[in-house]
Amino acid sequence: MVDERLAGSFRGIGEDYDRHRPGFPVAAADEIVPSTVPTILDLGAGTGKFTALLTSRAARVIAVEPSEAMLGVLRRRLPEVDALDGSAERIPVANGSVDVVTVAQAFHWFDREDACAEIRRVLVPRGVLGLVWNHSDPDCAWDLACTRVAHPALLNGLSGDDATRELLPGFASPRFVQV
Repeated sequence: MVDERLAGSFRGIGEDYDRHRPGFPVAAADEIVPSTVPTILDLGAGTGKFTALLTSRAARVIAVEPSEAMLGVLRRRLPEVDALDGSAERIPVANGSVDVVTVAQAFHWFDREDACAEIRRVLVPRGVLGLVWNHSDPDCAWDLACTRVAHPALLNGLSGDDATRELLPGFASPRFVQV
């Protein structure tokens, strides 16, 4: 994470986070992982809200999360998932061992340069990186304020595939899909 203190910002609120945070559409998982693959890694997995959509799509699902409070909830909810303490900048898996990396509602917490290097390290050749954001209303003033902080490129004339290319240097064939 950009600052290790950020992981601590979720201390003690795992259950509340899980109860009140919205889920994700199945269509997002369908878009990223349309058929079964050997291994999926959900990075910044939180309590497993998106991870739960991945369990039927891979022989092995790994969830990486720096917050013990979040990991505790994830481990109780999804005992079949390998839930590991780690961060986007220090992913605790071997080089080239993951077919798909997903990041749902967490990429804005990462040091983008370090995280992208780590993601490229763990992905198999031609592996897939899927980033997911859950926005309730893109015309809402609150969403716009969050976008100014988390995704400034989107407000600088970039959108869709152009923004994706700028935000994810070093990845082949980036594309933006809204589901």
